[in-house]
Amino acid sequence: MAKKLLSPPLPGLKDSPAKSAEPLWQEAISHRPRTPLGKRLWEIRERIVASHEPLLSWEEIEQEIAAQRGEIE
Repeated sequence: MAKKLLSPPLPGLKDSPAKSAEPLWQEAISHRPRTPLGKRLWEIRERIVASHEPLLSWEEIEQEIAAQRGEIE
């Protein structure tokens, strides 16, 4: 049985490399955290996205943590 798509297929992707990313996108938009920590982190992420602030990369997160700890200036 085929999975039901949560959003319509993206137009113009028939021969595009992005077509292979469509299943990942479908999975990402349907993600629901299962643990209390996951739910809390997901809510924080949703607030950041709603504020239109860019999400940080792992490297940027590590730099911010190091700066807060006084490890870098």
